Amino acid sequence: MLCDVCHIKKATLNYTAVVGETSTTIHICEECAKKKGILPASGFPLSGLLLNAQNRNLVCKRCGLTYQEFADKLKFGCSGCYKVFGNEIKPFIEKIQESTIHIGRFPSNADTKGLRKKRRIIELKKALKKAIDKEAYERASEIRDKLVKLENEV
Repeated sequence: MLCDVCHIKKATLNYTAVVGETSTTIHICEECAKKKGILPASGFPLSGLLLNAQNRNLVCKRCGLTYQEFADKLKFGCSGCYKVFGNEIKPFIEKIQESTIHIGRFPSNADTKGLRKKRRIIELKKALKKAIDKEAYERASEIRDKLVKLENEV
């Protein structure tokens, strides 16, 4: 979808203004949003959404990256950062992507239905193992039933 302001660039933001009982939504590119003052010149301040008093002092012991630095750059310093900061960013990622599991893109000629089915089976097997480990047998039986149904689909 193109930007409602410049009609040239791809709209990356949906901006909704509510006045009284009337709301108006525009689809706008980042550049136009900055020009209109919707975004600060430095871009969307995600660090404010990520930081709180409890996680502000987290530090990766492996590379020395602080959580504050991660929130500012939105880049990890090493693989150890995932373990240190993982619990803090997981809810944020789930809100944005609806999942914390990266499924990537599929090539245009790929059997996407088959690949998605295989991935779903793998996810269900992992979930089944977790449920059994936690002795959540009712949940495990639900997962098992879904798994059997999926594996038997033709």
